[in-house]
Amino acid sequence: MGNTDYLIFSHSGPHAAYPFKNHVLTLEKAKEISMLERSDYFIH
Repeated sequence: MGNTDYLIFSHSGPHAAYPFKNHVLTLEKAKEISMLERSDYFIH
């Protein structure tokens, strides 16, 4: 996987009303995003 922070899986099939995408984050990127969202800089 290397330096990839996320993966996108596109889905469509006979039972799907429309194509959709799932986004999967690495644990490190999820931690980084959660720290940014909790910081005082982004709260004010």
